[in-house]
Amino acid sequence: MNWDCHNCTLCCRLFALGPVAPEIVAGLQARGIEQDWAPAADGWVDETPQGLFLTHRDDSCVFLRDDGLCAVHALYGPEAKPAFCRTFPFTVVEQAGGVVHAVREDCGGTWRSLIGGTPASQAIEALPDQAPRLVWGDEPVQVLPGVGIAGDDWLALEDHLVAQVRDDLDPQENLCRLRDALLGALRRAPPDPDPARSAACVEGLRQNLAAALGPAASPADAQGTAARFLAGVATGLAAAAPGHAAVAPLAPDAERYFALVIRQHLRGKAFRASGAVCWGLGLVSLGVALARARTPKTDLAALAPWHVRWSRFTRNQGARALLHQHRDTLWEALLHR
Repeated sequence: MNWDCHNCTLCCRLFALGPVAPEIVAGLQARGIEQDWAPAADGWVDETPQGLFLTHRDDSCVFLRDDGLCAVHALYGPEAKPAFCRTFPFTVVEQAGGVVHAVREDCGGTWRSLIGGTPASQAIEALPDQAPRLVWGDEPVQVLPGVGIAGDDWLALEDHLVAQVRDDLDPQENLCRLRDALLGALRRAPPDPDPARSAACVEGLRQNLAAALGPAASPADAQGTAARFLAGVATGLAAAAPGHAAVAPLAPDAERYFALVIRQHLRGKAFRASGAVCWGLGLVSLGVALARARTPKTDLAALAPWHVRWSRFTRNQGARALLHQHRDTLWEALLHR
């Protein structure tokens, strides 16, 4: 796994920027951040019931400079930044057997670093000791609707699932291998393939999402970073209409990228946000299908930018609530693929 920062600034835009450790806020105040960075003079930290959060300007971090660099980093060095800023795009999981690191696909540097990038181990070694982390215990993990296993049992199953993912396979084939391994571990036989049913599920999901984003469908009229972002998602969903040349074999770099996405989804426990492993894998499958359906090109550079946008969209609370309503359809689309 490789990763480099490409200064795309995606991590500085639209995200909720916090919570920030009080000592970080106190340190910046002591350094005189309001005098050193003019935009901070109008306020740069908000107090909320969830803690301290950095202020946004046009849906971007108050410290994001016009050249795409961080003002705090430039003025005082990386140690002065909040721990979550220094940790992104890595997810840190503390679990039985040690600490696991996964890289997030909603970082623009993940796909750009795939080939020829710096080994991610170098960035991981530089993560702060106070990096936000998920502590993985023995709490039950919902694997299928209504079916759960113990957290420790999941770790063994996770290793088995990750071993099924190959860099030289179509991503949907990898996801079907995971589906079959997941069902096999629970002594359940996969249903007979029903491509028409699966395609109908995907198209239904696309139409529901497109309808929900209808007001954001005109990029020309979008005002502000968030509005332009949603307009871009709406445009991408419209471009992913059925009938596109979506079945062409992917280029090797695209296959390798989506294999990385699938592995990191499992290692980083990203399925937690969906509520169950099956729904999380279904969401990954939907993202792959939509990325392929919106362009006839099959290489990484054509597919990844919109897939990153889609991945960021699915982390939005409103999008998650919408997808939660259709979670069984997500699984059905993968189940019958």
